[in-house]
Amino acid sequence: MKTSSKFKLALLPATISFLSSPLAATAAEAPAQSTGAIEEVVVVGRLRTGATDVVVERLEQEVVVDLLSAEDITRVGDSDVAAALRRVPGLTLVNNEFVYVRGLGERYSSTLLNGAQVPSPDLTRNVIPLDIFPTAILDSLAVQKGYSADMPAAFGGGNINIRTKNIPTEPTLSIRVGSGWNFSSDDVIENAAIDDDFYGDAEGSQALSSVLRQGINDFQGNLSPSNIFQVLQQDGGFHTFEEAQAINRQLATELPRDFRLDTDADADPDANVQVAAGNRYYFGENEQWEIGGLVVGRYTNEWRNRDRVNRSALEPTTQFFETQRTVKETSATGFAEGGLSWNDEQNLRASYMYLRNTENEASLGLGFNFNNLRADGEQVRNFGSRFEQRDLEVFQLGGEHELGGATLDLLSFVPVDLSRLEGLRFEWYYSDSTSETDIPNELLIQAEDDIDPATREVFATEINRSISAADHRFTDLQDEVESYGWDLSLPIYTANYDLEITGGFDYSTKARDYDLTQFFLGTNEFTTALQGDPQNVFTDANVLDPLNGFEVQIGGIGTESYLAAQIIDAWYGKFDWTWQGEWRVSAGVRWEQFQQASLPIDRNQFDVNLGQVVLPVGSTLEDVVFLEDDYYPSVALTWIQTQRFGADDFQLRLGWSETVTRPDLREISPSVFIDPLTEARVRGVPGLKPAELSNLDLRAEWFYNNGDNFTVSLFYKDISDPIETVQDAGSDDNIFLTFTNADDAELYGVEFEFLKELSFAGRWVGDWVDGFFLQGNVTLSDSELRLDNVAQNLTNAERRLTQQSEWVVNLHLGYDSPDGMHSVSLVYNSFGERIFSAGRGGAEDSFEQPFHSLDLVYSLYPTENLTVRARVRNMLDEKREIEQFGVKVFEQEVGTTATLQVQWQL
Repeated sequence: MKTSSKFKLALLPATISFLSSPLAATAAEAPAQSTGAIEEVVVVGRLRTGATDVVVERLEQEVVVDLLSAEDITRVGDSDVAAALRRVPGLTLVNNEFVYVRGLGERYSSTLLNGAQVPSPDLTRNVIPLDIFPTAILDSLAVQKGYSADMPAAFGGGNINIRTKNIPTEPTLSIRVGSGWNFSSDDVIENAAIDDDFYGDAEGSQALSSVLRQGINDFQGNLSPSNIFQVLQQDGGFHTFEEAQAINRQLATELPRDFRLDTDADADPDANVQVAAGNRYYFGENEQWEIGGLVVGRYTNEWRNRDRVNRSALEPTTQFFETQRTVKETSATGFAEGGLSWNDEQNLRASYMYLRNTENEASLGLGFNFNNLRADGEQVRNFGSRFEQRDLEVFQLGGEHELGGATLDLLSFVPVDLSRLEGLRFEWYYSDSTSETDIPNELLIQAEDDIDPATREVFATEINRSISAADHRFTDLQDEVESYGWDLSLPIYTANYDLEITGGFDYSTKARDYDLTQFFLGTNEFTTALQGDPQNVFTDANVLDPLNGFEVQIGGIGTESYLAAQIIDAWYGKFDWTWQGEWRVSAGVRWEQFQQASLPIDRNQFDVNLGQVVLPVGSTLEDVVFLEDDYYPSVALTWIQTQRFGADDFQLRLGWSETVTRPDLREISPSVFIDPLTEARVRGVPGLKPAELSNLDLRAEWFYNNGDNFTVSLFYKDISDPIETVQDAGSDDNIFLTFTNADDAELYGVEFEFLKELSFAGRWVGDWVDGFFLQGNVTLSDSELRLDNVAQNLTNAERRLTQQSEWVVNLHLGYDSPDGMHSVSLVYNSFGERIFSAGRGGAEDSFEQPFHSLDLVYSLYPTENLTVRARVRNMLDEKREIEQFGVKVFEQEVGTTATLQVQWQL
């Protein structure tokens, strides 16, 4: 991994500190992770045996939390965190990366790793893409939907806490190997010029050359022949314009132009390998000391076709674009954890995690637009290549220290009576993490075909006669997050009530450096050198020939890069009071100070009088810095009953809280950057206000001794100044997106969740139903957003929230054989249509269509140590679709995938 400049990334926090009041830099931080039990719905091979533990955990939880255990995730075969979270009530998956909680966008949810904040390797978002976390390192996933004061105040739909594996209680060794095949990925394409190695690393072959970097520096960020000529003349010697043109052409040859599209490439079957080993040792008098460790290694490699079709909503039959697209994805994970414990009262933990994810993508697009019509015998042809490498490195320390019986005995020499403080608990953590994303030489080459209008037979291909025919982009992102904190709690027990008082502090600082360098290569000359495919056109001989007129230019508008930072420190206090085991009240308040800044940077600005920081005319640094502090209260009331309302245990929960959702790092900056997914230009808005939320939850829970349960939840959110992404003024070929604060919005709905074994039906259908169970959840919701902003020219000023689905369904029909040798799971997941983008200027909103996911998983346990698991995903062969004006303006292939895994475990 590259070594980032600490000075560079410290610039923004220093700017914030200079512009704001002094920070309590020496204060410690409260752990964001809960100290109590987490509500859990477990569906495992031996489902009924874990039912009692599940009930206990749910009964002890103070707020509304849903959890997926490692066993549940393993059973349905999900390979990453994002896919696994689809099973949680009210959650939907967007772009296979981001999870929406209760219909609110990714900005309304936050993600923690073992209770600590970690950086995001995503180029355009502040939130973490959850598909980078493999389930191999997971102990559980906790989704907290009810806010409590020990959580970050940026809590909209909910908080997702990724909890990594714990040290095993006994020796463990497991080896898992697997393979698979996607039935839509038989014929794949690849750019043969990108040679990625076993670990997916191909950056070196595509990186920006040092010669070209030096050229940018020598000619002060402007590579045009006219500017080169002016710079040359400054030395006082004799130079010609032709000499400047030759230098420009020579610099153009430094671009990695080797593009060799193989449309008949062979795809290897999916491959995955995972090894885990760990142990715990006991020593000392009466084995009071425990020490242990765990290591996990995982590697995966797979090919996927992601063919897609884009259509004009108004002219879908004559203006459309078909893209053949293949992505080769490689992932590598290393995880290690160690711990030391004394009498289970004094505990220390250290962990290290390294994740690498690479995507090697090649694409070939063919289609027609307003300027190139099939009837005229003209066809657009685009060649594309994109390699992305994401790395995340996390180091964490933590401790739990309790004033228990053994510790009190050890401190018996203290003259003060400490027994009144028995149970006093102190927890702390420290987390340091870095993420890097490199996209070297993202390449798009535009061409045109001469075709037969009737058959689309291609007679000839010619690269566009344009200076920007080839678009080269080099992107680098570095994100660093440091956080630490502590938590102190004291339990008090009496004959009539139990009381726990808790207080703590949170602190985190985040710095981001986003760098995009863009080059255009092409010619405006009428030359036969443009005829043919890219590998035949952009050769050294053609580029260096002055008769062809090739020229390289630096692209962009100068504000694509930016520096950004956040500083958060917060104090909180809360209490948890239970009266005679029947009434429980939990309440708290959090004070949080939030500081954020984002500065657009022009890396090619060499004027010492202007500097590289680009601010709008009349703006100052204060205009790009946001400062606020506020109090965020929460109250939860629980009524606890046994043998009531037809259940062995019944709980009725009522929760109220106030929280906030803040703009992302780059959304408050006036910088303009390119969204790598939509190709739209995105402009930040200084002065964008945070959205404030009032949350109300009501949940009734029925638990039964055999593990069955049923839950009904009502929720309501009132949102002031919600942040929305809207379309700004632009053209068909130059779309602008920006952000705005709507007036207000409301979200309300109901969730149903259940787990039921089906043996009761045996009296009607026979004993064959023994071992079957049905688990699932259904969410019904709606929202209303009001945006009275004439400048945005939106078609619907009143509508649903973007990405909010009116229904979400997760169903799991499972079977466990009585002899414990077999288990089968049929898993269904779907969501209602949701607004993908808001229409502008009279155009209708576009809607993402439901995706009906149906998976089948079969597990065989031939021995106590061996597991064989087969899975078929997307059995219905669904596609991802977006509709506008009733037209499918976007379709993307997903395909059906079959996998087979074998695992041996000690």
